[in-house]
Amino acid sequence: MKNFVCAALIIASCFTPIFAIDMSKEIDTAAAKVLPQVIEWRRYIHQHPELGNREVETSKLIASKLREFGIEVRTGIAKTGVVGILKGGRPGAVVGLRADMDALPLTERVNVPFRSTVTTEYNGQTVGVMHACGHDSHVAMLLGTAKVLSEMRAEVPGTVVFIFQPAEEGAPVGETGGAADMVKEGVMDNRRSMQFSVCTLRPRSRSERSAGNLRDSWRRVTGSPSRSRVRVRTGLIHGTALTLLLSRHRSTPACK
Repeated sequence: MKNFVCAALIIASCFTPIFAIDMSKEIDTAAAKVLPQVIEWRRYIHQHPELGNREVETSKLIASKLREFGIEVRTGIAKTGVVGILKGGRPGAVVGLRADMDALPLTERVNVPFRSTVTTEYNGQTVGVMHACGHDSHVAMLLGTAKVLSEMRAEVPGTVVFIFQPAEEGAPVGETGGAADMVKEGVMDNRRSMQFSVCTLRPRSRSERSAGNLRDSWRRVTGSPSRSRVRVRTGLIHGTALTLLLSRHRSTPACK
């Protein structure tokens, strides 16, 4: 099977080390089982993209699936944001997993069966709408993760918070949105010790799939103009790195 760019990847990298027992085989089996659904969700979302702060139908789909998995759901955060809360059957930390939902004002030119033909008004102009930055995959990946973990919740230590963020590409002119608004509206309340991961983390080998392992890259990894401040508290360390999986700004048949 190709590198599993959905549920199993995040589960293996973030959760396997803290299960009370080794759940690797169970996770692999569950991930393989949910993969066809992840592909189906991704293609549906790709075909029905929505711009930032307008992810109404995408939010409804996410909330519906989370409830179907028996996960507690909060909606309407930062306008269209969704949060799912899964309480595991064992004591442990709070782990946050986050995906972005919004598409871009671009016209899709790739001829695939699930291509977007959506148009909308944006800044006074009629534009196409396309998931050109991988957010359709991110949502599908996180839904797959939620399904897998919900089916083994008795073995999950602590609490898992699934965060679906709107307006990652920026809010429309004259509006606020995105992560800042989600934080203001309480998504991080009472979770100051939350361990965080995002759907674009991709360990390169099984030996790197452990909590706290990060990797960097000297290559260009994202086109987003932003600034980040990171504070690291640790003892003696060696070889830490941070990697961000580059989401290609195009859709190809090879990208399921």
